[in-house]
Amino acid sequence: VCIRAGGAEAFTSISSLSQDLADIKPTLLLSVPRVWESLYNKIHDKVRNSSPVQQALFGAFKEIAITYYKHLSRLQNLEYSLTEQSTFASLWQKLISFWIVILLWIPNQISQLAFNKIKQGLGGELKFALSGAGALPQYIDTFFNAIGIPIL
Repeated sequence: VCIRAGGAEAFTSISSLSQDLADIKPTLLLSVPRVWESLYNKIHDKVRNSSPVQQALFGAFKEIAITYYKHLSRLQNLEYSLTEQSTFASLWQKLISFWIVILLWIPNQISQLAFNKIKQGLGGELKFALSGAGALPQYIDTFFNAIGIPIL
């Protein structure tokens, strides 16, 4: 379907993935969870090797983005839970999430600007990704969704 619509396919190895993503500039990425784990680890290794100020900024921007994403997901009914909540508790949590989303909107916009470098490292054109053939760890899914790369 994608090829018929003018799309192209590209195949790579995990060792040359970063360079190939920068060269290919994909808009859609189909991969296994191991690819996302590798990218997540590479990002965090680079942060660990940076200055203490950059580490602190990354940590703050990451926390802002994840908190904003989680509360926005709750407001959009995208949050999943294995336990059922009372209507009052659900409404109360949504009210709290509403105010947190409002308060974090500007800081989240700033953090998204900071994460543009990561997005550029993935080609700069990536709209969303599909991960399959295994379970993607929740913290990796949350991180990439929070920085603006939805993984389905």
